[in-house]
Amino acid sequence: MATYSPTKLGRCYIVAQTSFSGGKTATQAIDNGHVVECEAFVPTNAREVHPREAVRGGYHAIGPVSGSQGGQNTLTLTMKMHGVSSSVPSGQPSANAEAAILGSILGGQTIHNFNSGVVDSSGSDVDTIDGPGGSYKAGTGMIIKTADSSTGYEMGFIENAQSDTAVELRTPFTSTASPQNGSNTHGTVSSWLHTAETTAFTILVRSLDNNSQTLAQGCVPTSVSITLDAKGVPTMEATFWVNTIERSAASSALSEYAYSLPVLPAATGNAAARLCYGQSSATAFDVESFSVSIEQEVQPQLSHDATSGYGDVTVTNRTVTCSFSSIAGAVTPWDSGDFSTIFDLNNVDDATGSKAIQLTLGNTPGSMLGLHIPVPLLTAPPSLADLNGMWGITHECTAGRYTGDTASSSESSTDNSFVIALG
Repeated sequence: MATYSPTKLGRCYIVAQTSFSGGKTATQAIDNGHVVECEAFVPTNAREVHPREAVRGGYHAIGPVSGSQGGQNTLTLTMKMHGVSSSVPSGQPSANAEAAILGSILGGQTIHNFNSGVVDSSGSDVDTIDGPGGSYKAGTGMIIKTADSSTGYEMGFIENAQSDTAVELRTPFTSTASPQNGSNTHGTVSSWLHTAETTAFTILVRSLDNNSQTLAQGCVPTSVSITLDAKGVPTMEATFWVNTIERSAASSALSEYAYSLPVLPAATGNAAARLCYGQSSATAFDVESFSVSIEQEVQPQLSHDATSGYGDVTVTNRTVTCSFSSIAGAVTPWDSGDFSTIFDLNNVDDATGSKAIQLTLGNTPGSMLGLHIPVPLLTAPPSLADLNGMWGITHECTAGRYTGDTASSSESSTDNSFVIALG
């Protein structure tokens, strides 16, 4: 009897390449890659076809010439977002699949800010963490343990890092309680909008039938959509431009397995979900939906001796767009709640009136997420919407230029206009 492979049975891996042309083998993807807990999908396998338009002796067809696969296929991974560890990390966290993708499409990434037993509560408060020896990076996420046992852990983003003296969180977002004396500062995998070149990946999709698997090389993320709705589990949809794709035999049969990383919690108060905006003080605001879209435009570079005819890709643009919808009359960063300023064109292009936006989720290191937009700029006037029979307003903003981070000479600083952290 023939052997078949159901699409819902298999396993997916993703591994970073050291260069665009340096695709990994299936064995390297399995041994060194991240396992991806994603929805079932079937990759396309198109290639260029060059027809032979020639005179002939009858109305029969002449077979075309097979061409390059480069850029003819896209591949999309859809997944619930995961934490970086199944337990509280005792050191710097490790990047998971989602963090690897975010670092590639945003351009900047660092793993930073874990230091053991350094917090001095006597000089600390809700926005200043006193006595933290070790290394810190301004503009990135940091997790602290609060003295309030009901609060647990909270994530903030560093605005000012001074070696062995104090770390200040970005204004106006403070923790809800002072840090616990003698506790650790926990690190995060922080990805931010940057001009660095992108990273290509090899993606392996294994099938139940061990004689059939799909290996895609030179996969460059071109878009990532993240949904962070209240009550919902954070989800990510990442689409890749694919250089080459092939089917091959696996070296061993696929066996049963379990995923090791936890899915991030649903965005509720029980999981310390918190969405705020502000300049001098933070104000919580309620939305019916909240999402982030990251786009990366790339230009492939032609090369005669490259496998697909493409030797590399160059990033030509990156954009981040944040969209959220709220019931009309609710307080938002651009409306005080009186429904009178929603059509105001002021601040569409002006950064002076912008109010920073921050969303954090989770209260245990290893399963936490945070994002920070210090200078959100409206891309267009807010629009009216029907939200389940209620008058609603939809806002769309992008990340404006930010220069507020500082650090001592022994620390490091990055003025991130958009940053998302997993820790």
